[in-house]
Amino acid sequence: MANKQRREVEVTILGESLLLRPTFAALAELEDRLGMGLPYVAYQVSQQKMGMKFVPAVIYAGLVGAGNKKFSYEQIEEMCFEEGILKLAPVAISVLLGALTGTQSEEVEQKKK
Repeated sequence: MANKQRREVEVTILGESLLLRPTFAALAELEDRLGMGLPYVAYQVSQQKMGMKFVPAVIYAGLVGAGNKKFSYEQIEEMCFEEGILKLAPVAISVLLGALTGTQSEEVEQKKK
C-alpha cells in the first residue's frame, strides 16, 4: 500500500502492481536520463510537450526509489508502451508533482499552529 507521507504511488502495468517512491537519488538520475531539471520537466508537462521518454523514465525512477530492481529501464519502456503511454501519464505526473511539491506530516502541520 502506498504511503502518502513518502509520496508513494501505486500503479498496475500489464497486471503487475508496482510501488513508486520518488527519492532524491532516483530523481537526480531521472534528470540525467531526461537531460533537464525537474522544474523544466514540469514546465514541459504543463505545456503538454512531454515526449515518449517521460512516462517510462518517471516510472522507472519511482521503482528505483522504492528499491524495486526487478525490471530494467528497457523493460519498463516496453511495459509502458504496451500498457499505453497516455494511460500511464497521470501516474507519472502525480509522481513528479509529489517530488516537486513535497508533503508534510500531520505532526509538522500541528507544530505550525
